Amino acid sequence: MFWLAESCHLPFIKFCRDNGRVGESDSALYEAFDVLYDYDAFPYCEKIFEDGKPMEEWVDALIRQDAELPQNAIKLRYLENHDTDRISQYVKDWPLWKNWTALQFTLKGMPLVYHGQEIRTSHRPDIFTADPIAWKEDDAAADWIRTLAHLHKTLFSAQPVIDYEIDETHPVLRISRDGYAGAFLLAKTEPDALISTNLKDGVWYNLFTGTDFEVADHHMKAADFPVLVQMEDEVKD
Repeated sequence: MFWLAESCHLPFIKFCRDNGRVGESDSALYEAFDVLYDYDAFPYCEKIFEDGKPMEEWVDALIRQDAELPQNAIKLRYLENHDTDRISQYVKDWPLWKNWTALQFTLKGMPLVYHGQEIRTSHRPDIFTADPIAWKEDDAAADWIRTLAHLHKTLFSAQPVIDYEIDETHPVLRISRDGYAGAFLLAKTEPDALISTNLKDGVWYNLFTGTDFEVADHHMKAADFPVLVQMEDEVKD
């Protein structure tokens, strides 16, 4: 059992305090709760897939979490929940959806798969009305999430040292943690487009897909994203 707090957007905490009501900070809530919602950072993430905003504000918010919250803090990482629009309302492209979902499971914290995400539902649910899941509607999406959940549980630690690198040209977000490097293409791109990478030239094994991909002249194809590689491994001949 663990205690989960649906901690709030920062403007709402200020509103509560300004009106003489209790408005606890995330740091204070971690004195009693094990996991907190991600509302101090997630709104900046929404701006990327909803409005195409740059990634810097979101990454800065993720860095602030590591710098300001208790060292053992666990954030609930989601792309949608009962108070937000579905990500599939904005991310309709299948490869792009795979990149965003893979990123969700690679971030530090505990991933949340909200009812319907596993079949790429795009309608926003009414929490007061029955909204049954069509379990077999999108087997490919469900299988992708199963793969990501397995990798998250078997490869990643609860409290990693995590680093972020932004390449807004494409745009790509690179993450390193637990001896692995991930790269995520977060805007729709032609599959044959060549994307720069900091991986060495050669053939690499992608843990997300279980297939090989090639890096040539420090570039790789957009179709090969997202990627997760083990950094101590040498590239294949």
